[in-house]
Amino acid sequence: MPSCITELFPVSSVAHAVLIPSVFRLNIHEEADADHEIGRLTLGQSALIGLAQSLALSPGFSRSGMTMVAGLYAGLSFGAAARFAFLLATPIILGADIVEVPRFFKPECAGLLGPAVGGGIAAGAAAYGSVWALIR
Repeated sequence: MPSCITELFPVSSVAHAVLIPSVFRLNIHEEADADHEIGRLTLGQSALIGLAQSLALSPGFSRSGMTMVAGLYAGLSFGAAARFAFLLATPIILGADIVEVPRFFKPECAGLLGPAVGGGIAAGAAAYGSVWALIR
């Protein structure tokens, strides 16, 4: 009997979700010669980058990867695309924190607050380090 996960996300759809971003990444080399910075983005370009970010709701799509690829297509430099992807993550992470953090104060989750804070700090440091490495 198939589980509800395999019914929602069959292997073929996950395979397509992994292949589609790869095609975008392969074609990006010509677009990546641009040197625009974030301040030169138009409202339309910013909206398209935000829409690309929403593809991460599908399995196989990376939120930051799609945001950076869309930023490169919009004419941003590699560094600017990485910074913009990092900036776009901030409201998402804050929103998730507002929803999820109160759950750690329930009695049944008492032992999870410390590991969750440690994991959040480690994830933030890794994200910062990754962006720093990308823009060097």
